[in-house]
Amino acid sequence: STLMLQLCCSAALGRDWIGLQVRPMKALYFGCEDDHDELWRRTAAMARHYDRPLSDLAEGLELAAMVGQDARLISFEKFTREPQQTSVYRALKHRALDFGAQIVIVDTATKTFSGNQNDECQVDAYISLLRRLAIAIQGCVIITKHPSLSGRALGTGESGNVAWNNSVRARLYFSE
Repeated sequence: STLMLQLCCSAALGRDWIGLQVRPMKALYFGCEDDHDELWRRTAAMARHYDRPLSDLAEGLELAAMVGQDARLISFEKFTREPQQTSVYRALKHRALDFGAQIVIVDTATKTFSGNQNDECQVDAYISLLRRLAIAIQGCVIITKHPSLSGRALGTGESGNVAWNNSVRARLYFSE
């Protein structure tokens, strides 16, 4: 979560992120684990790190704090298991387009995916929904997902079925 918020700040300021060059772009952080005040406290610390006033982030960073709210982006019809985008997804897409976001961070899959993480079809439907968002903004959508205990123990970072790895364009695993 902190690394992804740092990426958003880096993009908004056009500054390096963990040693990688980041071009300036608008970033939307859809966070489900921290409240608005906590997100801004962290953002203020990041602005200080870059020796920039917090106001410099205003035009390039949008924060959506969803902690304690229904943040599901997709649901599945009870009997047919047909995927349905939710009103939360439609609001996120509208917000990203209105803001002009070129990068959207969805933090985390656990809070935004309401299906069975072991059902490949449901996982693929969720990833496809976020891919449509990436196409709509002509940018990038990054989803955070915590690894399972076995994924941590094995050092693979995996969790759930193979669709979590095979349905996405790229995967990055940070370990201690």
